[in-house]
Amino acid sequence: MALKSNGSVIAWGSNGAGETTVPAAAQSGVTAIAAGGYDYTVALKSDGSVLAWGSNGSGQTNVPVGAKSGVLAIAAGWFHSVALKSDGSVLAWGNNESGQTTVPLAAQSGAVAIAAGLYHTVALKSDGSVVVWGDNTYGQRTVPLEAKSEVVAIAAGAQHTVALKNNGSVIAWGSNGAGETTVPVGLPPALAIAAGGASTVALVHDPPPSLTILRNADQTLSLSWHGVGALEQTDNLTTPSWQPAPSQANPQTINTTEATKFFRVKAN
Repeated sequence: MALKSNGSVIAWGSNGAGETTVPAAAQSGVTAIAAGGYDYTVALKSDGSVLAWGSNGSGQTNVPVGAKSGVLAIAAGWFHSVALKSDGSVLAWGNNESGQTTVPLAAQSGAVAIAAGLYHTVALKSDGSVVVWGDNTYGQRTVPLEAKSEVVAIAAGAQHTVALKNNGSVIAWGSNGAGETTVPVGLPPALAIAAGGASTVALVHDPPPSLTILRNADQTLSLSWHGVGALEQTDNLTTPSWQPAPSQANPQTINTTEATKFFRVKAN
């Protein structure tokens, strides 16, 4: 799916249930889109109403009255749809075999973001806590302690849940059959997160570059750096004129008999 700057929607690919046949109502005034896992499509209009089309085997395209105005955000699971209302309440409809559309009391006010997995639904509250309901076969709705405060973004995979903390750390729980909840050690602070069926993605800051100088046995110096950046040099620090170093080799050897120079690594 694609949302155009003129508010129209384009969809392509499998169309067995009409999920890529965009209705006239979604050809203008659309502000957000979501693609369901099982052949259906959801769109949010600028007037706060929700449209849905495609497969309707579980009622996932039967938009309830409450989602026909005042909606701020949408999400699509495999067989259920979710809407965030301007009053902070969450609506969900479609398949409910695991209780994924039975919105708990905690998600009926104060919600600021939503996500939908295979059979579970996630809401982020204004106090930075996470609420999850629906299937818990893999622990995807058992919110760990560290995700009960200071969370700024959420995502839902098929059977796992992901949270981004305000310090850039990522927390993931639920199914780990493909390592989707094993957050890499040393992951730099993240800016955003997303979840696939059995994968997790984080957009991270490049680590700040650091410079190391070691004296060798022959009295030369070994200059090396870590992180993304370019080596620069200047002849003095009083009125520095930083220029790219002639050699960007990492590491490189500096002869101490040469004129004094000062080095830094400028982050890209």
